[in-house]
Amino acid sequence: MPNMVPYLILASLAISLLSYILISSKRWMNVVLFLAFIGMIYLFEYTILVLFDCYVYYPKILPNPYLDSMMGALISNFLTVPVLGLAMVVYRLSFRWNLVFTLLLCGVEWLFLHLGIYAHHWWKLGYTLAAFLFFFWFVRYWANRLSRGRRLFQYVTLLMFSLSTVDTMSYLFMLTGVRQFLPGVFELHSRDDVFFTFPYTLVKAALIANAVFWSPRLRWLFAALFIIMLLQYPLIRTGVLHIYIPLWLYYLIYVPCCLFAAWCIRRGMRVFRDQDASTA
Repeated sequence: MPNMVPYLILASLAISLLSYILISSKRWMNVVLFLAFIGMIYLFEYTILVLFDCYVYYPKILPNPYLDSMMGALISNFLTVPVLGLAMVVYRLSFRWNLVFTLLLCGVEWLFLHLGIYAHHWWKLGYTLAAFLFFFWFVRYWANRLSRGRRLFQYVTLLMFSLSTVDTMSYLFMLTGVRQFLPGVFELHSRDDVFFTFPYTLVKAALIANAVFWSPRLRWLFAALFIIMLLQYPLIRTGVLHIYIPLWLYYLIYVPCCLFAAWCIRRGMRVFRDQDASTA
């Protein structure tokens, strides 16, 4: 059986559940929560997967082994886990379901290890058990605080929502091969690219999220986008950012992507403003 088959089955099940939740609930807040949960997992995965190389995926979907591993992480942790987290929140599931989801995901991990399509470096199955028990408790706690209109929780949620939106687009740029970050930290270029892309993306996400969160005026958003464009110049000049297509074509693609990300984040902020208005 090809390696990708179990990953595609897992992705299909997760997408089906996500579609059902979003269609049945018909609430934009659930979209925001789902993407915010992805952003939170991005932070965790960047630390243990990219920086400390804890495990590796072998879906054999992409020809580049490192990016292929990132694709496995995308299906496993950036799709399946936040979908189950969203189900915990939307349906107000009890701790029993926390345990069920945790054991289910641990079972999937054990199966993937047994099939040889995933491998641990220093990670242990017990770490997975503890991490998922905490995550499913945490998303319930977070959603409860968010529903009360707490500004700090709104801000961090929007920041994580922004991070997942911008980082997903950055990953698509990575897959197309139109650009590559090479700061020279790791010998493997793909890992070097992923290593720098995430903190750079976090800066961009923070600029957009802050511009949207603190003021409804578009001028601050356009100022944030202008700063993001300026950040490209020193990176290109110092050789950290390599662009493999004509510069005019790159910006013809890049600018609309930034505008689309900004629109998504601004739309997400409107959810909080509507929530505040309804509770006022």
